[in-house]
Amino acid sequence: MIRLLNFEDDFKQAANILYQTDPFIFPFLFGKPEKANIGLSKLMSLPNNSFSYLYTHVYVDSGLIKGLLIETNPLDQLDEEKDFKVSFKPSSLLRMLVGQLFLYPILKHHQEGRYIQNVCVDAPYRGQGIGKELLEDSIKRAKQDQIKALYLDVSIKNPRAKKLYESYGFVVVKKRKIWGIIPVTYAMIKRME
Repeated sequence: MIRLLNFEDDFKQAANILYQTDPFIFPFLFGKPEKANIGLSKLMSLPNNSFSYLYTHVYVDSGLIKGLLIETNPLDQLDEEKDFKVSFKPSSLLRMLVGQLFLYPILKHHQEGRYIQNVCVDAPYRGQGIGKELLEDSIKRAKQDQIKALYLDVSIKNPRAKKLYESYGFVVVKKRKIWGIIPVTYAMIKRME
């Protein structure tokens, strides 16, 4: 079953799955998983940030969260600073600030539409179609909400995910590069009919 994350769920489990999204960006921004997952779970429990339970759709089976998809409208005005300050220690916030400056070209999104920020499936459950179900659910909701476009970024080191997105009509619009020289992600978009 796919539904929004809620307070009956295990936020630490959801944070652990989220951390697995990208083996480069999440460790770079948040540090080691033990500490990062504590802050991420707190962040997911708060309403005013892009990792919030309000934006996190979970795939639940037998009471376990096996995958999640986070989607936001980048034009929403979120006061993320407050939620981050509550969730992380000052040293971690400084690390994130420096990391965001370095990763700015691949973190900022200014398009209209709905941004699929993360699609992740817990490692033991990959290859079972959970990612496909989460993506299909997102596309279905976008059509119901009359969203004109869905877009996302996918690591250039993840050709399997890129192929999945292409099979659902997403097309590459550009490579996002750090400092204009190091390609890191493909920016992809799906225009809704």
